[in-house]
Amino acid sequence: MNRNLLAFAVAILLLTACRQQENAGQLRSINQCLQHSNVVMQMDIKLYDEAIVEKLKDPLTHGNAEIWGPRVAMIKKRVDSITGLIENLKIDLLKQSDSLRKANAPIVEQLYDINGKGNELVNKLAVFKESIPAIFRVNDFFDQPYLITDLKRDLGLILDSIPLLLGYRDSLSAAQRSIYKKKWMEESFAGNNSLLTMMQLNKIENEVLVTERSLVSYFFSKMPDVVTCGLRRQPHPFAIINSSYVKSGQTVEITAGITQIVASCQPKITINGKEIKVNSEDAAVYSFRAIGKPGKHKIPVLIDFYRSDGEQLRMTKNIEYIIAEK
Repeated sequence: MNRNLLAFAVAILLLTACRQQENAGQLRSINQCLQHSNVVMQMDIKLYDEAIVEKLKDPLTHGNAEIWGPRVAMIKKRVDSITGLIENLKIDLLKQSDSLRKANAPIVEQLYDINGKGNELVNKLAVFKESIPAIFRVNDFFDQPYLITDLKRDLGLILDSIPLLLGYRDSLSAAQRSIYKKKWMEESFAGNNSLLTMMQLNKIENEVLVTERSLVSYFFSKMPDVVTCGLRRQPHPFAIINSSYVKSGQTVEITAGITQIVASCQPKITINGKEIKVNSEDAAVYSFRAIGKPGKHKIPVLIDFYRSDGEQLRMTKNIEYIIAEK
């Protein structure tokens, strides 16, 4: 968690420093950092989701998982709606800007128009933040006053620590909320070129994911820890691509590996028919140039490994990407 937040903080500081300089190389590097941070965050959240599913299956942990799991599901529903919108905005931006080669794109103006896509985005963010107290459902524990006290305290701490819509509170009047949203859209998108707009969308997505992880990890901590270690030590395979919408000739990377890796896993990772050795970070990285006709393409990934109980497993996955129209 700390490493992800540090990467996020560094990226924002660099964004502030570079914005006026318009150094495209630096900005693209920062954008890639944000994209990588988002992927890592999503992988970590997925592990929590998988562990909760296992807890629901286990009679020893089912009770607590049944209490706190639905709260995690509510968070996921809100976040999926937001990230889905952001991904669609990024795809539209790439199409309209010729994969960020054009400085201007019509969608940029829509993002700071009070009646445009930016308004839809900030409204979703606001609804998510406003719903956090309701997701806690403190009153469910009316017969446990000490727990209610703890939950109210922790809720306040979480709301103060998350980066989502800083300064936006339930206590704001309708007029104040309207002013806040308009100012947020202008500060986030007004005057941006295509590259800066993409960075802002990735930054906003990062803020949403940091918020999601903070909430999910908190509710997960309310489930018994005695079984958690065993679940978290089990290896989980993953395979991700650094960009799913690329231009012809662009270099693309696929990263695959196993979380919670130990020597007994004995992983064998094959990407696009080629066995790839894991690096010092226990991940296999496969680079290639996106060559072919515009449209959807697939790269097959196979991960063979052993669980801690000795069972041999295989994960197969087709990584999809789209080559943009010229």
